Amino acid sequence: MYYFVPSWYGENLTWDEVSLAYEQLVFDDSVNQMRIFMEAGESVRLLLLNYMPHLRNQLHDQALGQVDFWSVFDDIQGFSGAASQALSLEDLLWPSRIQFMPTPFAMLAYLDGERYADIFYSSQGWIHDVAYYRNGQVIKRLVFDDRGYLSSAYLYSNNQIIKHVFFNLSGQHVLSHDYQSDQVSFYQADGVKEYDSMTDFISERVSAYLANHLVEKDSVIIANNSQHDDLLIHAISKGKVVYSIFSSRDFDLHAQLLKSADLIVVDNDENRDLLQIEWGINPQRILNLTPFDTRLHLGLSQRVKSLRVFFQIDGIDKEKIRDYLDLMLKKIKADRRIHVILAGFRLTYDRELVLKGLLQSYENLVNPKEEIVEDFQDKLPDKDIEPAFSLVNLQTDKDLIQEFRTVRLVVDMAQEPNLYTQIAAISAGIPQINQKTSSYVEHKKNGWIAKNIVQLSQGLDYYLTGLKNWNEALVYAVEKINRYHGKKIVDSWQAYLGGEGQ
Repeated sequence: MYYFVPSWYGENLTWDEVSLAYEQLVFDDSVNQMRIFMEAGESVRLLLLNYMPHLRNQLHDQALGQVDFWSVFDDIQGFSGAASQALSLEDLLWPSRIQFMPTPFAMLAYLDGERYADIFYSSQGWIHDVAYYRNGQVIKRLVFDDRGYLSSAYLYSNNQIIKHVFFNLSGQHVLSHDYQSDQVSFYQADGVKEYDSMTDFISERVSAYLANHLVEKDSVIIANNSQHDDLLIHAISKGKVVYSIFSSRDFDLHAQLLKSADLIVVDNDENRDLLQIEWGINPQRILNLTPFDTRLHLGLSQRVKSLRVFFQIDGIDKEKIRDYLDLMLKKIKADRRIHVILAGFRLTYDRELVLKGLLQSYENLVNPKEEIVEDFQDKLPDKDIEPAFSLVNLQTDKDLIQEFRTVRLVVDMAQEPNLYTQIAAISAGIPQINQKTSSYVEHKKNGWIAKNIVQLSQGLDYYLTGLKNWNEALVYAVEKINRYHGKKIVDSWQAYLGGEGQ
């Protein structure tokens, strides 16, 4: 069995409820590792240490709806295996004079003209939580889990949380956390057990669970996070330990875990080198391998007349973008088949607005707006003409994959290029231009390494002039795909761990 402990905590690093953005899970190492191992037919179990009452919906969004999991809070609340039930507004108790006012973000409830409650819904349309007010201040917030049960209540004083109470299926208190003293009370049939902190309580529950379930052939994969690293190193007494260090997380590592882990998994060369040089880790214990499964989704760009160049702009400032656009303007004037796509994940409204204005100024230099003339019917623009410059605000990984169907070249000049974009480009057989060589992009093999604007220009010419170099990159990308395919990734792990972890 492979047990996965994810790094799903809020910025304040507490055990409290946390809402993870879609892209956080899409690009999360634990999510992708679990998916890869499940698809390879391995036994997988997710260990959830913190309070996440809406976990199932988020796992479903990541095609992990069927993953087996154990949750500290589900276990004590008795929710494990409980059937789902739809919860609607009518299922809650309301004063007879209550009035409801729908808004785009919540249902607002008013009593005699005063704000009484805000009702928030999940993306599936179920009640997510309800905040109650008195004299304009929040006094209580009820949280309903994604199966329709009352899960917990936050109690407030002066708009500050003072206590968090957890319920069982019958609505009885099973656990309470006093935010002022940090004391935790666990209510059991034979009395109340007190703990100095929530960490102490969770540590005891996790240690007991692992002691009863782990066997020597199991592996526990720990996503690095200071919130749980120390707790887990003391709770695991059997099996093998894998420490997963992901470049998208803070590089805050646990010295004892680094020393004792059977395998350390990193996702780039920099982390591998850092572990070897600064921490003195034996390279035989380090596996440098992407957590993303690469599948063969070769693009269609060679069948498309236009040469679409995809610029990843996450982590790139406006001045650098201007430099790239100046360069691309020259390329486009020399070859009108070239089209530039600026793309970023979940761009803010303000940044999107600025970039659209910037691109329009460059577009006007390539395709000037027509003068108004009398016979305007003869001057109608051709709707089939693709703009020379366009902006794409990527919302999900699927948006990226869709764009790559007709992209000829990917450019990501950030100091740390987007790992998922690199892997997706490999999957589509698209060459890439980056600032430095990595395990995924190698100079003149499946990409070009450009340290400056001159070298970037050379790389653009290398892959946009003719198909010879582009085809060679495609062939090399297919070799990469064979290395990073899910079963290959599992085999690599097992070769280091010396078994199948079943």
